[in-house]
Amino acid sequence: MKRLFVTLVSALLFTVCYAQTESDVLLDSMLTLLQGANKPNLTAETCNKKVDRILLIGFPEDRKKLEILVNYAVNIANNSGKPSAIADANYNMAKFQIAGSNGYSMATRSLLTSLDLYEKIGDSSGVSRCYMQLGLIGYITQYFEDGIKNFQLSLAFA
Repeated sequence: MKRLFVTLVSALLFTVCYAQTESDVLLDSMLTLLQGANKPNLTAETCNKKVDRILLIGFPEDRKKLEILVNYAVNIANNSGKPSAIADANYNMAKFQIAGSNGYSMATRSLLTSLDLYEKIGDSSGVSRCYMQLGLIGYITQYFEDGIKNFQLSLAFA
């Protein structure tokens, strides 16, 4: 029994450490690209996918680096003028603000921007994800009625 416990704990630690390392490597490679002499021709969609991947894997050690990349993604998306790219970038910004800095009011603003754009382009999955995150903010900030309402709206658009 003790051996099984040690094996499970070791596997869990490896998984956590590996995910941390992978997000750090991905983040560092993106920032190196952005700081290079030849500015890359990154599209907003590519940048959003990289940020989304990093957020999915787990937060890197240096959250300031991630903040730089997330802000870059929002800027490049805004400059592209593509509603879907802008919505995705703001959604990722909100996820960073919720988990990375507890900036719930700023995250709400980013989510409402994304929600508006997702509704305009008819992306029901995006609308559902925004309502889910708004429900999470309501729950975390103990506005339970708002949280429940937003969770229900999320399910309606799923």
